[in-house]
Amino acid sequence: MPCIDEVLEKHGSLELSSVERDELNQVWHRMNAWPGSVDAIHKLRGDYTTSVLTVLSYAITVDCSKRNGLSWDGILSGEFMDHYKKDPEAYRQGAAFLGRQPGEVMMVAAHTADLMGAKSAGMKTAYIHVEEE
Repeated sequence: MPCIDEVLEKHGSLELSSVERDELNQVWHRMNAWPGSVDAIHKLRGDYTTSVLTVLSYAITVDCSKRNGLSWDGILSGEFMDHYKKDPEAYRQGAAFLGRQPGEVMMVAAHTADLMGAKSAGMKTAYIHVEEE
């Protein structure tokens, strides 16, 4: 993934100081969860192991989870794995980290590309529609 300096250089229309660049980078750590997702994940967690499989860094995922009151059984960040989502191997590796076979895992997501990757890895899938604001 390109870093912010590479993106700004490519687009060239934004002149930012190093302090402004750092602040822009920190925005990722303050993302809000989609409405209803925190309650839904907490309900699922009562009966199921819930884990996030993300392309975000571990630090961003922890910060966003804390900010939104999300409690996971596990955080699986691509930065610690050999593969990133949408590569089917990322989903298989995530299942293995949870001690499960892909067919024992369900990927619940609002992005169809995530679901297609999970399905091609042998997982069950569930699509959640989220209204764009």
